[in-house]
Amino acid sequence: MEEVAAVGAAPGADVELEQNDGSLDYVEARLERAFARRAVLPRHAVQYRLCEVGRHRLDPRELTRGVQTLVNAGRGVREVVSGIYVDPELDEHDAGHCADEALGVVGRVAAGVNGGVLGNLVAAAASTVAVTGEAGDHLTEVAPTYLAADVVLPRPSTLLRADGGLAGRILLWVTHELPWLYPDDPRLWGALRAAHLDGAHLAVFARKIAPATFAVFKALGVRGTQYYAMLVDAAAHASLPDTAASVGWAPVRRPADLHGSPALQQLGASVAALAAGDARADRATDVGQTVRSAIARIRHSRRCHAGGAPRVGRRRGAGHAGRVARRRRPVGTWTGVRAPHSCDDARLGDPARRPERAGRGFGAGPGLRRSGPAGDR
Repeated sequence: MEEVAAVGAAPGADVELEQNDGSLDYVEARLERAFARRAVLPRHAVQYRLCEVGRHRLDPRELTRGVQTLVNAGRGVREVVSGIYVDPELDEHDAGHCADEALGVVGRVAAGVNGGVLGNLVAAAASTVAVTGEAGDHLTEVAPTYLAADVVLPRPSTLLRADGGLAGRILLWVTHELPWLYPDDPRLWGALRAAHLDGAHLAVFARKIAPATFAVFKALGVRGTQYYAMLVDAAAHASLPDTAASVGWAPVRRPADLHGSPALQQLGASVAALAAGDARADRATDVGQTVRSAIARIRHSRRCHAGGAPRVGRRRGAGHAGRVARRRRPVGTWTGVRAPHSCDDARLGDPARRPERAGRGFGAGPGLRRSGPAGDR
């Protein structure tokens, strides 16, 4: 469902945009490439082109600040109408005409989204997840999304209960909006609080989730699924896809198009994973075991390296690594019969502390031998 353009680094890589000349030059170059195909781009079309497709993707919030800096400096982009960007090479008449056409497209898209899209989206999700009802009003109201001029877009969402089998209840938060879902969204924490009070697991079904939010989900045992497309009602879908694509808008789909899509399949797999067991407890156990193992390795390393002596001979549990280390030791170095397991034993590796024995080679004390031809005689 996602268009991919061949630009930049690894697929899906997210880049933090710093407000310096280098990053602004990069944004200006990407805008120039976008304006080579279309003379006008609404604000969220710029977000889609630079943040949601391509190999080198920017964060929308950082991009907004960068584009505004370029507009104020008169570099590479011009904002004729608030929220509508045009190619700076156009003259005033053509720029105004293109901006008016783009504003009309944005208005038609907003009208198509304002229908019963959320209800249809919930119905599509219910075809994969066993929804049992609504979870009540636990979500905070948020301001609508500003698109352009006086056009705004609501941010509808709902919290549903689903059957989690042996794992107990599952809350499913379904949202439909253009902006990415960030960790500072108050509705996210309202949904988490509701899940905590109900003793349930939380699954999120959103158009686009920021990478930072996925990090929070991983820490809290939340499952998030993205469906990427902008959804409109069936009546408005007849002509909107081509019209929206003419101004670089994100793909426009009907909620019915999600049936059998990879997004719904992923949502079903996420809910099934939550129903299979308590992911939060499993993750906490794994983290605890990882931390304890790391501490044990650090302590063991400190014991073996005490006094700056090398780890010689075969260490307990070293196995193949210890044997390889002895075979690769240069000729003329000292080896020990047993491995040092304490700070005192490690000092045996210091030549100044080795007992002298006449006729046994330089510094050859009891229990020590010199590797190489001289030590074999």
